[in-house]
Amino acid sequence: MTYIEREKIFSKECLNIEDLQELFDIDYNSASILMRDIKRKSDRLGRRGKLHIQDYFDYFGLDGSSLRYSKPTEEVL
Repeated sequence: MTYIEREKIFSKECLNIEDLQELFDIDYNSASILMRDIKRKSDRLGRRGKLHIQDYFDYFGLDGSSLRYSKPTEEVL
């Protein structure tokens, strides 16, 4: 997955099953199981097939405001 693809996914407010498939390179059934597991812990949207990005970050213990998904900067000589 390229940085641009990853940036496009994480710039959304909510994720769908296809986004999870792409992020984890898994099949549809595995992605739907993952989404169900995340939604069991927290479901801010309450919409079927949609997952709030913050629920994703919370599930994996990530800080969405960190530079974790920022484009790496090049070193200046």
